[in-house]
Amino acid sequence: MSKQDVSHEKSLEAMVRIKMLETRTGSPDGMTVCSYARGEQYDVPDSLAEVFVREGWGKPVQERGRKPRRKNSGAAPENKNQ
Repeated sequence: MSKQDVSHEKSLEAMVRIKMLETRTGSPDGMTVCSYARGEQYDVPDSLAEVFVREGWGKPVQERGRKPRRKNSGAAPENKNQ
């Protein structure tokens, strides 16, 4: 697999917003190393966010105005006032 293939696969990965609890380095695309500063928020690939959270270096952030997705609870009840 070429570097371009790896980069393309990473670009298709879902992004997650995290807040860093410690300053760390990480690679969002498998090739580039970036510094992520304590207290700052970043949009990073899901796989990198998973490492930061698992190691206690970051935590997921709920974006304002965005509600968590809910499961589909089925069709709405029919209107009985007809």
